[in-house]
Amino acid sequence: NTSQTPVFDKSFEWWNIEKAKPFISRHHEVYLMEWFMDVIETDKAGIQNVVASMGTALTEQHVRRLKKVANQFVLVYDGDDAGQNAIYKAMQLIGESDVTIVKIPEKMDPDDYQKHYGPAELERLMKQGRIHPIEFLIEFLRPSNLAQLQSQIDFIDRIAPMIAQVSSITAQDAFIRKLVEILPDFEYNQVENAVNFRRENVRNKNQGITD
Repeated sequence: NTSQTPVFDKSFEWWNIEKAKPFISRHHEVYLMEWFMDVIETDKAGIQNVVASMGTALTEQHVRRLKKVANQFVLVYDGDDAGQNAIYKAMQLIGESDVTIVKIPEKMDPDDYQKHYGPAELERLMKQGRIHPIEFLIEFLRPSNLAQLQSQIDFIDRIAPMIAQVSSITAQDAFIRKLVEILPDFEYNQVENAVNFRRENVRNKNQGITD
C-alpha cells in the first residue's frame, strides 16, 4: 500500500481497473469493494467487473473516473459498521439513482463470505442479493429510540421525501410497508399520506410550480 506520490494518486487509482474495464463496459456496471482480497475472491466466483480502492476512502476523482465506463455502481463493502458507513458516504458521492447495494450477512466481507460459503454462493449473493438504496437507508438511518413518538415522526420526515422521489409506485408501496413494519405507532395510510404529500411537492417542483 504505497504512499501517495506524484505518479501514484490513491484518490484516483482503482485496483484491478485495467483487467476489469472491458467487463465494466460490457455490463455498464461496476462492483466497488474495499480491498484487494475481496476483488480476488469475487473474480474466482466468476464476476470480473469489480474494483477496489487503494487504502483510501472513495473520492470524487474515483467516481468521475468510473462514470466514464459505468452507468451503475454496485456497492459491496464490508458488513461491519465501518463498511455500512462507507456505503452511506459512497451513495452521497455517486448519487442514489446510480447505486444498488449488496449487504454481506453476518458482518462479513466478500473474502470471508467466499471462504465460508464458497464461490457459487458468493456469485449468487452478488447477482441476486442486491437491495435498493432506500431499503438500505431505512435500516441504516433507523433510530435506536423508536419507542419514542417524536423519534418516529422525525424518521418518517427523513425517509418520506426519499420514497417520494422513487419513480415506481410499486416500489414506493414496498418501502412504505417496510417502514410501517418498524414503526410502533403508525399505520400504512399515515405513512402513505406523508409520502403522498412529498410526492406532490416533487411533482410541482418538476413542473416548475411555486407557491
